[in-house]
Amino acid sequence: ITFVTTMHASNFIILNPSLIHCYSSSFSVSPEFCSPNEFSLFRAQLALAQELDRPCTIHCLKAWGPLMEELRQAKALPRFLLHSFGGSIETAKELVALGGYFSFSGYFLHPRKRNVVDVFRQIPSDRILLESDAPDMLPPDSHRKFGDDVRNHPANMAAVYERFFALTSVNTEQLYENTDRWWSGNNA
Repeated sequence: ITFVTTMHASNFIILNPSLIHCYSSSFSVSPEFCSPNEFSLFRAQLALAQELDRPCTIHCLKAWGPLMEELRQAKALPRFLLHSFGGSIETAKELVALGGYFSFSGYFLHPRKRNVVDVFRQIPSDRILLESDAPDMLPPDSHRKFGDDVRNHPANMAAVYERFFALTSVNTEQLYENTDRWWSGNNA
């Protein structure tokens, strides 16, 4: 759903309490495509998520500098997740300090994405979530039992979980706790 104003979005969320998530994709593609309007909308989305105590997903592709500048300048941040995080360990460390969570996609199991797996090995295990990103972000053939060569299927997550656990120090219980903490805001 696209909203004309933050007030429309706020009213929609208040009237639909089952909607518990604010999504932002303001930092996609590259810094050249991050217009002042996108920065303004991003700030409004962060503020709305903070005000309503909703988690926020951030999609960033090749625009880590502008994203980090925005996050550093924010007065307060909601719970936020870096969707399909593909940034550096240096960026990850700063995002951890700001309260960020990171999602790992089965797409990162491709051999050419080995550096992303190395970064996830260094992210604190209490900040990692897994995602299917279906129907996009196909995992390698060896971890794809459902879907086709064009579309990913959420059922592929079982194989992705198994491989991710083998590659990192994260286990099933930790992942469950992380997911609950991110969605609920419960830090216990």
